[in-house]
Amino acid sequence: MTGNDRDTTESFNTGWKIYVSSVQDGSVYHLTTYTKARTQQPKFSPSGNLLAYMAMDRVGLESDRLHLELFDLNSKQRVPVTDSIDKSVTDFKWQNETHILFTVIEIGYSVLYSIDVRDPANTLVKQFSHEYLSASIPLSIPNS
Repeated sequence: MTGNDRDTTESFNTGWKIYVSSVQDGSVYHLTTYTKARTQQPKFSPSGNLLAYMAMDRVGLESDRLHLELFDLNSKQRVPVTDSIDKSVTDFKWQNETHILFTVIEIGYSVLYSIDVRDPANTLVKQFSHEYLSASIPLSIPNS
């Protein structure tokens, strides 16, 4: 679940946080304790062992770059996924257990990328660029 850590400066805080709750015992784990900056849009991998989400680095800057991060629910380790690009991620979708599709805006065009989360620094692949490609990724991509 995603929520806002509320306090007396609520209107000045855009630092959304990500929590995971156990369906067995109801315990809650705060995944994003490492930052006060915004984190959003968590999505589980097909196996449910990994959680990808979009994050910013700087507190209070809604115009900061959104990048993908990965959290391993078993090891409790966080891994940056899209540090090699300087554009904000606009949306993403798990393609399978090891690959994520994501979009960025480049010079007014939406660009679709694929990345292998096992080796993000060396596997970034530009898939498609078009002025009519939506910044949101469709639920399925037809074969062309």
